[in-house]
Amino acid sequence: MPLKFSPPFHHRNLFFREGKEGREDARGAAAEGGRKGRSEERAGRRPSMARRRQHALLLLSAIVASLVAGSSAGVYHIVGAGKGWRMPPNRTYYDEWTRTRQISIGDKLMFLYRSGVHNIVEVPTRALFDACSMRNITSRYQNGPTIIELTEPGERFYFCGVGEHCEVGQKLAINVLLVAPPQPDTQSSAAEVARRGAGLLGLAAACLVLVPALLMAA
Repeated sequence: MPLKFSPPFHHRNLFFREGKEGREDARGAAAEGGRKGRSEERAGRRPSMARRRQHALLLLSAIVASLVAGSSAGVYHIVGAGKGWRMPPNRTYYDEWTRTRQISIGDKLMFLYRSGVHNIVEVPTRALFDACSMRNITSRYQNGPTIIELTEPGERFYFCGVGEHCEVGQKLAINVLLVAPPQPDTQSSAAEVARRGAGLLGLAAACLVLVPALLMAA
C-alpha cells in the first residue's frame, strides 16, 4: 500500500502563523510595559513636585511674616542674593556678598537651594572653615530652603558639605553684631526704614527669580 505524505508547506505555514502570533504577543507585552513604566515615572514625579511646592510656600510665608512683623522682626538676608546658595562663579563670591551687609542679632539668613543638591554645614572655628573640614560640625541643614535666625553675636561659619562645593567657594563667614550700627540722628528713622525695606525688596526679588526655578527644576 503506498505511503502518503502531508505537504511540507502546511507545516511551514503553521510555523509562520505561530511566529507571527508570537511577535504580536511580544509587541503587545512591550507596549504594556512601556505604559506601565510611564505611569510609574509620573507617579514618581508627584512627590518631587509636592516638595517644590512646599519650598515655594515657605518662601512666600517668609515674605508675609517679615511684612507683618514689621521693624522688630530683623532683616532677612538672601545669601548670595539672586544666585542663592549654590556653587559660585568664583571663590570670592560669598565674601564679596558679605562685605555689602551689616548683619546683627535678630536678623535672619535665608539659604535658597534644592534639597539633595546642596546642604549647609556650620562649624565653630575659622580653621575648620578654611579647611572645609567636617570633623566638628555644629549644625547641619539639608532641606532647602533654610532660614537661620541669628540670636548671638560673633562669627559664624557655614559651607556646603556636598562633594567639593566648599573647595570651589560655596562657603560663608559672617560676623553677627550685637546691635545694628547707629545712624546719624537726623537720618536714623529714614535709614532704618530704608534698610529694612531694602531687605524685604531683596527677599521678594530673589523669590520671584528662584521660586520658578525651584518649581521647574527636575
